[in-house]
Amino acid sequence: IAEEMGKSEEECRKVYYAGLLHDVGKIGIPDAIITKKGELTPEEQEEVKKHPVLSNQILSSIRDYPYISIGARYHHERYDGKGYPDGLKGEDIPEIARIIAVAYAYDTMSSNRSYRKAIPQQIIREEIVAGAGTQFDPEIAMIMRNLIDQDVFDSIAEMRENIDNCQILMLSGGFSAGDEPDGSGKFIANVLNNEEIRSAIERLVARDGLILGICNGFQALVKSGLLPYGTGGKVDRHSPTLFRNDINRHVSQMVTTRVATTNSPWLRGMSIGDEHTIPVSHGEGKFVVSEEMARELFANGQVAFQYVDPITDEPTMESPYNPNGSYYAIEGIISPDGHILGKMGHSERYEDNLMKNIEADKEQPLFKNAVRYFK
Repeated sequence: IAEEMGKSEEECRKVYYAGLLHDVGKIGIPDAIITKKGELTPEEQEEVKKHPVLSNQILSSIRDYPYISIGARYHHERYDGKGYPDGLKGEDIPEIARIIAVAYAYDTMSSNRSYRKAIPQQIIREEIVAGAGTQFDPEIAMIMRNLIDQDVFDSIAEMRENIDNCQILMLSGGFSAGDEPDGSGKFIANVLNNEEIRSAIERLVARDGLILGICNGFQALVKSGLLPYGTGGKVDRHSPTLFRNDINRHVSQMVTTRVATTNSPWLRGMSIGDEHTIPVSHGEGKFVVSEEMARELFANGQVAFQYVDPITDEPTMESPYNPNGSYYAIEGIISPDGHILGKMGHSERYEDNLMKNIEADKEQPLFKNAVRYFK
């Protein structure tokens, strides 16, 4: 922040050291309060509010660097005068403390805390913008906003470079904090449709690279058009999608799936009809597809796996064997050339000595197959 404000190297160094030590006074706050997982009581909040003064008292002994204690004492003052400990307002608050206040807020929201997980960057951005002129110095808040935006651009550039230097791109499942039960598929799809990333993926596919999406990664491939079309940007109202499970809540269990094609480097060495028992864990795993598109996928050999009843060994729409209600019992599909695979089941979650109580073939050699493809 100080650099963006045009501060000299020496001034930036002062802000840095003040930022490192601004909360040292928390050493005087009981651990039971600092590490409490739930909300603080009013009495506990008042106890925490003592830490800026404690920090100031501790750091005031460093007489050669007075800015350190100044940053510590005033970093909880608010631009509108409603902060503490002294209720200073606007530019009466020392600039170094105004900088630390914004940086501290960003760090607090972006870090895992004892009482919550880290908050997504977009929400942090909104909170900092909302606090401009009230909680924060508006100029410094806008600088922080711009830095958050630049982080996105920088991460896109880094991802593009990594894709340009890889042979295999894998998108694993997972959630973004605060968006459960919807999952992160829609966010990943937005990134995949970014012009720079889409071009990098096109170059990866052109050089015979491989792409795998599991769970939310599968959802992202479908919502971006990479599946079933093999290229991004082709999604329309007739395209397949992934929707909420029939029971309208998260499922977490083992399922049995059957290999329906081997027209892919990911599936080399497998045989049609091979069955694997794998874990699923999702809220939006229902593969929805029109009859016409389903016929096309089966005719092209693009249906990779289907949910089956382990007793009859036949594809099924019945729960619990097809726990999300996927149409035509489809669990995974591939692109026309087989280089892109998407599936709901977490093949990556198995290793030796896991799920030992389940008598079944639990290992899908997808990753070994992908590596062998390039040897």
